[in-house]
Amino acid sequence: MLSTIFSTNIKANSLNQDETITTLFTEICIGSQMSLSYILPYLKGMKKRELLNYERLEKETVETITPGAEDGFVLRFQKEIYIITLGMREQTKGGQFCSLAVPDAEYNYIKNLIITYFSSFKLEDEVQIGQNKIATFKGYAPGFGGELGISIQVGFGLASISLFKSD
Repeated sequence: MLSTIFSTNIKANSLNQDETITTLFTEICIGSQMSLSYILPYLKGMKKRELLNYERLEKETVETITPGAEDGFVLRFQKEIYIITLGMREQTKGGQFCSLAVPDAEYNYIKNLIITYFSSFKLEDEVQIGQNKIATFKGYAPGFGGELGISIQVGFGLASISLFKSD
């Protein structure tokens, strides 16, 4: 399921911003079924093929970036930096999750990416808490049994797109 776009003849540096964000989210979070046992070999393979670079984050850093996250990586892809975090949230709705942090992205831009590229997910809710704008989508993705959620949260120049199992 992994490497769908990167295994083709498409050159990674030819992707536009929409394709980059949606490809990283699809390949890493959805394609891995939010499992570190799939994500780590995938990242190693992509690094070996010189399509991206990554570094594993320290546990303390991961917990600071995303409460409830158990692991995380900084990705350098097409001259941009992205952060992937994943784990299990026991204290909140959703449980298992995988998040992609995108720098310098606006709320409506990220929301429209989800609406356009993930059409099996439908907008459920939008709220604003302080400077953060949050939207939640519900839907289905290949390889998963049951309903999933995608949430986006944008504030202070950083957008987070999260995939989680819906309760």
